[in-house]
Amino acid sequence: MDAARDADDSRLAVTVARRHYLADESKVDIASSLGISRFKVARLLDLARAEGTVRIQIVDPHEADDPLAVRVREAFGLQECRVVASDLPEPLLGAELGAAGARLLAGVLTAEDCLGLPWSRTVHRVVDALQGLPPVPVVQLCGSLVQPGEQSAVDLVRHAAAVTRGSTRVFHAPLIMPTAAGAEALRSQPDVREALAAAEQVTVAVCSIGAWGPGVSTIYDAATAEAREAVAAAGAVGETMGVFFAADGTAVRPELSDRLITVSANQLRHTRTVVALSRGTERADATRAVLRSGVVDRLVIDSDLAHALY
Repeated sequence: MDAARDADDSRLAVTVARRHYLADESKVDIASSLGISRFKVARLLDLARAEGTVRIQIVDPHEADDPLAVRVREAFGLQECRVVASDLPEPLLGAELGAAGARLLAGVLTAEDCLGLPWSRTVHRVVDALQGLPPVPVVQLCGSLVQPGEQSAVDLVRHAAAVTRGSTRVFHAPLIMPTAAGAEALRSQPDVREALAAAEQVTVAVCSIGAWGPGVSTIYDAATAEAREAVAAAGAVGETMGVFFAADGTAVRPELSDRLITVSANQLRHTRTVVALSRGTERADATRAVLRSGVVDRLVIDSDLAHALY
């Protein structure tokens, strides 16, 4: 009975949302027409937002021309840079960073493209904000590092494909394997092998940048102390999708790389458009390193990080 009532409320929430937001009817008029209270109408509108039926987007027309964004773009030879104000409280800052990434992606993606997505909490925020994209296929670029209750890389790709109405190429695998031999065996599995091969067709990818330190890279946090030291000894200061970079932008390949289920630095370099997201001054060195590598041509960051980059 509860499930049926929830489904009825969900359907009614769509009707109420259309009448209120699209037809500009007042809550009082909708309540009178449907024979329900205006408080019920308000609850249904809240439900529509909670379920994602209604998405409210605030677009700053000056976002791309922000002087700070222009300086970062010119300093690193980027095609585009978007800067989000750092003074927003959590979780608004993360959500706005994701929304800015979604807007940037919508501006570059065409019906001829193939979209590649890695597992990343930041990229999840981008996907949550996606709307109005062309019908493109979506390819998974790496395995997952999920905690209980979190979405996997497969969930992320399927969520994005629901927006693009395109096909998917996914595989179920962790991002980090205990041994290089185990990772090699997993990469040879047909679904993993075919998905990673499909990354060669990706023309637009979205990624996040992690610094090599606690709390600023999910890979660092999941790695053993020995692996952390080996990555640092190899000169890595940052990573994206498990591809490691030294301060000068050179891709480095520590032993941990052999245990990761992800795309290669070469595949990243040959992707036409790579949109990266990063935040916080603690990721400044890592962000510089990834930008110096030349694999990223579009960037979304917060203002504190933007000031720290040059």
